[in-house]
Amino acid sequence: MQKEVDVAIVGGGIAGLTAALYTKRANLNVCVIDRYAFGGKLAKLGEIENYPGFEGISGPELAYKLTEQATKNEIELIYGNVVSVSKKENLFFVQTEEQTIHAKAVIIATGTIEKQLGIPGEKEFLNRGVSYCGTCDGPIYRNKDVAVIGHLDTALDEASYLAGIVKTLYLVFSVDKEKADEDKLKKLLSHGNVVLYEKTAAKTISGTDRVEKLTIENLLTNEEKDLSVNAVFPYVGQKTLTEFLSNFNLETKNGYLVVNQDMETNVAGLYAAGDTNSKKLRQLVTAASDGSIAATAAIRYVKVTLRNK
Repeated sequence: MQKEVDVAIVGGGIAGLTAALYTKRANLNVCVIDRYAFGGKLAKLGEIENYPGFEGISGPELAYKLTEQATKNEIELIYGNVVSVSKKENLFFVQTEEQTIHAKAVIIATGTIEKQLGIPGEKEFLNRGVSYCGTCDGPIYRNKDVAVIGHLDTALDEASYLAGIVKTLYLVFSVDKEKADEDKLKKLLSHGNVVLYEKTAAKTISGTDRVEKLTIENLLTNEEKDLSVNAVFPYVGQKTLTEFLSNFNLETKNGYLVVNQDMETNVAGLYAAGDTNSKKLRQLVTAASDGSIAATAAIRYVKVTLRNK
């Protein structure tokens, strides 16, 4: 089966749906492809309090509103798994397991997935104390005890934010503290309410209806300890979902796609938006911004650049 569009968007999260809205309003034929539910990570988020226009809205509710808006604007939403993208002359070929989509421009908005700890209780308490976004969910745990797991920069940055609002923050490193960024760690520990456990592994997350306890184990002595916490924030890295782009020699940085100010990759007509991009801040509002910028550039590429070739 074959389909032809002006712009194909891979990924139906907030970046992808925003890009689709802008593209459709420019009277271009657009489709959005996603293998899961449209709305992306929103479906996994609890209460969102930092998105403009809403005092508080749940992730699933915002995902529904975005999808509903796309449907009302007659944007074609396709459930499918994109296995490859290729380009011949000025035409892209987006291959799913069911069909081939021909497009003049492509926007990648597949985001990232969090690397999981893989310990008991992590999946069971997702959105009930287990969160992968301290900036998003931190205020819920104001003046409460939480744990942050991980020594990477993202973990330290999120922990630094959380330390300013929670009662006690337990910081769990599986490695020696020297492996962490010295300046970031020093700044974090200056808060005074941070307790550091280094060379320590997270073993289990437990509770009744919500997270109540994190069990940790010292990797040198094998001694276990229970921490009474209301939330656990694992930050052991993220993984981009861009394997299907292997036909291109795309510029990347630490696994993230490098784009210019128009969200264009080093392949003409191929754009990227949202968390899949190499950037400093990954939030819902920045994903929406990326989507609008990528769409505007793709519109110009289709309407002006290609027509002048």
